[in-house]
Amino acid sequence: MLIDSHCHLDDERLSLGLEAVLGRAKENHITGMLSIAARFEEFKSVIKIAEKYENVWASLGIHPAEAGKENPSYETLLPFYGHPKVIGVGEGGFDFYYADKATDFERQRDLFLTQIHLAQDLDKPLVVHTRDAEPETRDILQSEFKNKPFKAIMHCYTGTWDLAKDMLDLGFYVSASGVITFKKADDIRDVFSKVPMDRLLVETDAPYLAPEPYRGKTCEPAYTLETARRLASLKGVSFEDLADQTTFNFKDLFGL
Repeated sequence: MLIDSHCHLDDERLSLGLEAVLGRAKENHITGMLSIAARFEEFKSVIKIAEKYENVWASLGIHPAEAGKENPSYETLLPFYGHPKVIGVGEGGFDFYYADKATDFERQRDLFLTQIHLAQDLDKPLVVHTRDAEPETRDILQSEFKNKPFKAIMHCYTGTWDLAKDMLDLGFYVSASGVITFKKADDIRDVFSKVPMDRLLVETDAPYLAPEPYRGKTCEPAYTLETARRLASLKGVSFEDLADQTTFNFKDLFGL
């Protein structure tokens, strides 16, 4: 009924009890999960989990926070995307929440460009991370899309409507996380009230960002249910319609 479009199942907070985590997800009607690698060293472990479970797929990328530590080449990364369970590229992008833009911009840009080019050449959706970097994110995605169109998801979106609209204009999808349930997230809820139903996805970003009423706990895919319920209410549609639409959107985007 629901697909968690972004989680980190290899994180030890989940992986050490993964059978139970997946069992609770099934009880909450989570029928699929996209497990994300955010560092190069995680690629093999994320693929191994996807191989073991039929309803788990993998997306491989390097988070911008890792740009100062690792920046593997296109040629180094390319072989991993031939695996049949690897259906996406990323998460990659810009993040200047902690980083110094003046010194880290070029490293993050180069790493992001490598992942954009993989998505373009392999025709796999790009999972985009952006934080405190709207102008940089807009510029690089619009510019690269103009060079060669590609598909993308604005993961765990917490930005402005202006950026969301520009990304929707490129045909990208926008994914809601548990943040939309937070008490002080009115601005984010306003953004998602405007996102068309056929461009919506839901996610947990587990083990991070547990939604209400689980704030402070380790997030897990089962909690996709709470985000979807809040999003359905926000959109003025039934939970069943929201679940059906976001599941269709995910499968259509990834060709499943």
